[in-house]
Amino acid sequence: MKTKLFMILILLLSFSSVHAKWWIFGGGEEEVGFDYLYINSLSFDDISSGSAMLPINQLEKGALHVRGKARSGKNQIGAISVSLDGAKTWQKASFEKDGGFDFSFEPDTTQSYDIYVKVIDTTGKSNEIEDSHIKVSFTNLDAQATIQETLNHLKTYYEQEDDSNFMRYVSDAFEGDVMTLERALRKDFS
Repeated sequence: MKTKLFMILILLLSFSSVHAKWWIFGGGEEEVGFDYLYINSLSFDDISSGSAMLPINQLEKGALHVRGKARSGKNQIGAISVSLDGAKTWQKASFEKDGGFDFSFEPDTTQSYDIYVKVIDTTGKSNEIEDSHIKVSFTNLDAQATIQETLNHLKTYYEQEDDSNFMRYVSDAFEGDVMTLERALRKDFS
């Protein structure tokens, strides 16, 4: 009798532990998301407005790359997808076991793209896709050349001690006191 009771107790305890393990499956609190996310060499963290204007000459051999490293806590990453049309349709990105991924395409530079990136772990958890949204459009403007040209003008007018032409190249959004800058220039030039 005691042996039967003991066997029934062991049997009940073994089923209860299986049930407990099933209950915690997928119940972890680890967040699915990204360690980092880039559009070509531009970090999503550096884009505060949610949109970016990329110079066409910065496309890598004509391609736009969405790259990053996804994380999924203790679970494995099941899929990484990228949407180019505002999360209406999704395309699979290639990814490694460590979460590194790359998605590339040749954009039509006359249109803009509403890009979202979605990571799903093996338990079905997904990242907040709004956190991975960026609107990308393209320009023929070469920002580096424009900056270099402006700096060259500033240097030339400074060397010529021409404060009025120098001040033409100071932005209206200049954070400092314009009068103090003008006084400092006149002092340098006198």
